[in-house]
Amino acid sequence: MPYTAFRLFSSLPSELRLTIWQYAVRPIHGGRGGIQNFSIFYNNHVMDEGSEALHRRLPCWGTEGLRYYTAAVSTAKATNRSAYLWDAGLWTACWESRMVMMDSFEMSHWNETRRHLDEYWEGVTWYYATELGRRERSEFAVPTTAPALQHGGEDWELVVRPSHDAFKLDLASLETLLPRSHYDHHWGSLQLDNIFQDLPFSSIFRGCALVRNIILEFDSSWNRDWPEREDDFCELANELSPRGFVANLITEIVENKSDYFIWLIDRGKHQSIHEGGEQKIFYDLDSEFVETMPEHDEYWHEEQSAAYFIRKLNQLGEDHWTLSYNPDFELDADPWRYCLIERIGILGYRGE
Repeated sequence: MPYTAFRLFSSLPSELRLTIWQYAVRPIHGGRGGIQNFSIFYNNHVMDEGSEALHRRLPCWGTEGLRYYTAAVSTAKATNRSAYLWDAGLWTACWESRMVMMDSFEMSHWNETRRHLDEYWEGVTWYYATELGRRERSEFAVPTTAPALQHGGEDWELVVRPSHDAFKLDLASLETLLPRSHYDHHWGSLQLDNIFQDLPFSSIFRGCALVRNIILEFDSSWNRDWPEREDDFCELANELSPRGFVANLITEIVENKSDYFIWLIDRGKHQSIHEGGEQKIFYDLDSEFVETMPEHDEYWHEEQSAAYFIRKLNQLGEDHWTLSYNPDFELDADPWRYCLIERIGILGYRGE
């Protein structure tokens, strides 16, 4: 029977109604995290229609001076399958469902945190005089959510959990990022650490935890035409390509000890959940993706696989950092710092 035909829901006992609403909330326990999609555009780029409601300017310094990028969340239903849309209707269905959402995501706690932070920053004159301070006052005021959106004429909150969810960057937007000057045409000009600390979903100035999990969609074309010299990580990082972007993100993690973890979605890989295991599981509106355990040696040598890409990337990176960047590697207090496999993982479709 279609759910729209159930007219007696309001007549159910309140305890049963609350239980049903609670079951409708997206999974937030058991090691599961949502996948939240976003794009980063060069400021002059025209974003998708509808994304203006959810965007943030990202200041970034380069040789041309201060310029801005824009992090945006598209509201186009066909392309945006983010997990925060899972329970959007619970904000607008009725008073009970909204209260269940408020309780599940501890909104009272975060609203109180926001109030205390507002009081604190009001006393910091230098901060409120800056562009960043003005932006924080007017945009993305709720620490764990983006602004209220309109759905059928009613407001609902876009709720994410920065330290538990994973944030999937649309690689198609990367081509708009680089300025077309001769002097500043490289990934390093993006200052990736600053960008990922100031996404639309979170800000340390609003009391949020930093984003930890970043998802990219792997493509088998990344395994073609590797640099001829096995120690030439720099050549790879200079590529204006998605895998060049990955190499630069790895550089940010290793050299600046940034606390990010990169996940590559390999759509050619299916992964079951191991009983009693501690695999990471992320989901969007359509699918679940499970941390793969590439136990079989042949998977690391399949040239169409994300595991093969990670193995090649690790070879280049180890040679680059342990021999060139850090000649005293054996004396390093953290020998695993340069092992890229510890910082990048694979997600496959959930199988049976």
